[in-house]
Amino acid sequence: NYTINTKALFDISDKISLSTSGRFFNQVQEYIASSELSGESLIDEWNISLKVNYIANEKWENSIELYKTNYYTEEYLNTNDGSSYSNSYYDHNLIHSEIKSIYKPKDNQTYVFGLGHNNETLERTYFTAKPEFNSPYGYIQYDFNPKENLNIIIGGRYDNHNKYKSQFSPKSAVRYELNDKISFKTSLGYGYKAPDFRQ
Repeated sequence: NYTINTKALFDISDKISLSTSGRFFNQVQEYIASSELSGESLIDEWNISLKVNYIANEKWENSIELYKTNYYTEEYLNTNDGSSYSNSYYDHNLIHSEIKSIYKPKDNQTYVFGLGHNNETLERTYFTAKPEFNSPYGYIQYDFNPKENLNIIIGGRYDNHNKYKSQFSPKSAVRYELNDKISFKTSLGYGYKAPDFRQ
């Protein structure tokens, strides 16, 4: 197997920065099912991302992120005389995009806003249809330090799925620092995750 990683960072100006990364993974594995059946199993996986960060001023920071990944696997089995016994493949694509803003009106207050979208498609052996998931989402978070040793976080996220029921997921957390060595943390939240293609 082989893995190639690359990453590049660019400071376009004092306020604008750009980062990009990519990864490619390839694996070929000998596939022996029995003394009469043998073949190969292939995996190709790659992803690429691009992020632009813009610092408008001391209070506002914005970013845009784009990400695409593909996972492809194929395997075959042949008999000893070279005849094809089985051949299957799995091709999964994901495209992710997100816009995020961070607003700090005061040193002890931070607001985070975000909007995003996920698109997933799948093609595989034995599937007569090509399933596709589209799930836009949005979130907001408020991070507040009323005192130097007290931190409060309140937030929520809304997921809108084209195949499953939409869901709002709230969350709250509190952290109290008793001293330099002891702190107490508690959080309460409600999570949501749509079933994947296999489920």
